[in-house]
Parts: sequence; C-alpha cells; structure tokens
Amino acid sequence: MSAPSGLDLPTRSVFVTTQRDIDPDTRVLTSARSPQSRHMQIDITLPPNRPEGEVAFPFRKPDPETDMLVSDVTPFGTQRALITGIKRALSQSDEKRVQLYIHGYNNTFADGVLRTVQMAEDFDFNGVSAHYSWPSAGNALAYAFDRESIMASRSGLQDLIVALSGLTTKEFTVVAHSVGSDLLMEVLRDLAISGRRDVLDRLDGVVLISPDIDLDVFKAQATRIGKLPDPFIVIASPNDRALTVSARLTGQVSRVGSLGDSDELGAFDLLFLDVSGLSSGGDRLRHFTAASSPEAIRLIRQLSKTADALGRDAALRPGLIPGSVIRARQTTRIILGQP
Repeated sequence: MSAPSGLDLPTRSVFVTTQRDIDPDTRVLTSARSPQSRHMQIDITLPPNRPEGEVAFPFRKPDPETDMLVSDVTPFGTQRALITGIKRALSQSDEKRVQLYIHGYNNTFADGVLRTVQMAEDFDFNGVSAHYSWPSAGNALAYAFDRESIMASRSGLQDLIVALSGLTTKEFTVVAHSVGSDLLMEVLRDLAISGRRDVLDRLDGVVLISPDIDLDVFKAQATRIGKLPDPFIVIASPNDRALTVSARLTGQVSRVGSLGDSDELGAFDLLFLDVSGLSSGGDRLRHFTAASSPEAIRLIRQLSKTADALGRDAALRPGLIPGSVIRARQTTRIILGQP
C-alpha cells in the first residue's frame, strides 16, 4: 500500500503508538499483543476524488488516484522521540491542536490509520493527528479476543495520553470508536483513581462514537471520573446492528451506543447526538454512521463550527443547529437532521 514516489498528491501525517507486536519474519505489525509500545509517523496520500466518508482502502493493485497510500514511515525509538516529532508538527501548524483517535473492534493496523486520516480530512481538522492502535484481531469472530486486548492496552494508552497532555496546545481532544470507547473510559477512570486530575483537566473534549459499553459499566466509569471533560460527546443510534450483536454476545441488552434516548444518562454533563435518522453512507451495520455518512459528516461539521464560533450553549439555541434539542437533567440530546 505504498505510494509511488514523485506524485503531487495531498498528504496527511499520523503519529501512531501501538501495542501490536511485529512478525519476526515479515516485519509486519500483527494482532499479537506486545508489552512494549512502538511509535512512528506515517504519511498517507489522499486520492483526488475520494467521496466523503469513504476510507479508500487499497485492494488488488494500489492506485494513488483512487486509494489512500503510504508515502513515508518514520519510526521513533522512544515515546520521547514521538513527542518531539509532534512538537515539531505543532510548530508548523496554524491551529495548534492535537486529536487522538482510538479505533474500535475488528480493526487491522491499516484500518485504524486510514480511518484517522479520513476523519481528519472530512471534518476539516488541520491540527496534528495521533492514533493509538491496540491489538485488535481484525476478525469479526474474535470479539472476546478484542475485549481482552483493550484490558491489556490500558497502560499503553494512559502513558500516551499523559505525554500528550503535557504539550502546549490550543486544544487536545480524544475520539474513540466502539470497543475503543471502553478502553478510553477505563483509562480516564484510572487517571481519576490515581489522582491525575491535572491530566483529565487538560482534555479539551472527548467524543465516543457508537460506544460498545454496557450502560451500568459506563455509569460506574463516569461516576468515578467525576467532572467529565467538556465537551463530552456520545454519538449513538438505536439502529446500530453491530451493537445489537454485541448485546447478544455479552448478555447485556443496554449498550451506550445504541440507546434510543438519553434519559439513562441524565446524571452526567454530556452531549448525546442521535444519528439514527441519518443515512448510513457505506456502513451496512450502521456502526460508524458519524464518520461514514456524508450527511452525518456535514451536520456534525456544521454543529462543531457553530459551537466554535458562538460557544456550546449559544450554539444549542433553536434554529442554529441541524436538529432538535431535548434536555434531560444534565444531558443534552440532539437528534441530528430532525427539524
């Protein structure tokens, strides 16, 4: 999936930390768990006519006109070297923002890296993109393996978040998808328990997309965290087919990412975005509507820009946002696309 040299295509860089081990023969990152973190910068070229919401994964013969391809990889021997690289990128960035993405269930290493690039591009993020790649099996039948992998990856993600929180930035946000949301919540909970309120207070926003977390577990996690980062956004849909399967596998009916309303979360100061009424784009399972549907991308981008311009409270006034607003105690629910 490497891009030919000499091409004049737009490129995005991703700073990656992973707990995946390397196959000693092929030198390829695998789903095996490693006790040590690996760090690198990966530069990805973007095809000129990629539709919004599409991860242009290369199949068969890679083509830079249609596929996202690797143009360069820079390994870092230590986390300190990674942070130095991010500082260098921040010094060249107008926005001085860092966004960390944590992938979900059934993802290969390439899946997570390319999704990080796709979201940064489609949501007009012009800061520094980072990605944490925990060792998912990349296999739809390995749900139990993935859930155990996130438990084995908590220390690695916590170390990364602590390091990123020490950077001088205008904004540091964390986005997590599916099972990755559970991993992030566990790390935020551990930071609270260990007294690292300073790190939690450096988070300028958290977004959980289709969080595959049992409702009671989420409540316990959020209660232990205490004051949640602001904004704290949960993007959900009762039409999420992947979470329907997850509920059957775990024996727990209520997954946070498939809640039909936000009443159960009313004790927490968060923003609950309901995307069930939007087209799913190319996402058959409706598990990543927020980033795969052009309609959802457009509406979320509009909401974000309105909040940046006016502040969150002002942006939630009727007529300013692309959806209806329902308040339940501390939680604000927005049904996107609904007048």
